[in-house]
Amino acid sequence: MKVWVSDFAQHPDHVDELMTSIWEHMRWAGISAAFPQRDIHIYEEAERDETDSLAVSELLDRVDLFASLEMEEKNALAAKLEQRQVRPGQQIVQQGAEGSSLYVVAEGLMEVRVRFEEDGPERKVAQVGPGDFFGEMSLLTGAPRSATVITLTDSVIYKIEKMHLEPILQARPPIAESLVSLLSLRQEATKALAEGEDGDALDSQQADTTYADQMLGRIRNFFQLKH
Repeated sequence: MKVWVSDFAQHPDHVDELMTSIWEHMRWAGISAAFPQRDIHIYEEAERDETDSLAVSELLDRVDLFASLEMEEKNALAAKLEQRQVRPGQQIVQQGAEGSSLYVVAEGLMEVRVRFEEDGPERKVAQVGPGDFFGEMSLLTGAPRSATVITLTDSVIYKIEKMHLEPILQARPPIAESLVSLLSLRQEATKALAEGEDGDALDSQQADTTYADQMLGRIRNFFQLKH
């Protein structure tokens, strides 16, 4: 058991109170004090419930980044993912850190923070909740994390790593083009919020085309896809 206290000076008193409570409950339950002994337990590995994968598939179906995946591909991806439960205040990713994974939020609320200057403070730029995801650039290109994400509440997330997505892209390389289209839309939305106004349409279109071409090349190189 782990115990957290707000005042460390009172830690011995809290531990004593806890241990006394444990002893009393064991006594009431008829459990005697333990003596030195060695027990050998043999466990059989439990098979994963098929309904778990189905539930994750429904969650992935809400992620627009994977809209181009067939249902069989989503089911195959979902079967490889593991659920992770996190407490409030935990840092899921840190800006500038290496990574090649994406996170999908199933439950809870998280805060996205960005440090725009090396010595400047972190600023809250967004919140993510159920059905949202973050880390797509690291998953698809291996780029360092562009933001820090910290949990605000008890949360449940799923981590999608490169090795999970790689077999799907290797089997059907054209998916990369669909992923780039969705990334471009997110890039345009981010740019519009940052600028707050419409720029020259022709220049914007040319910039978007260049961005898409560069992204497609980086994804193909990262996953070693054939052109």
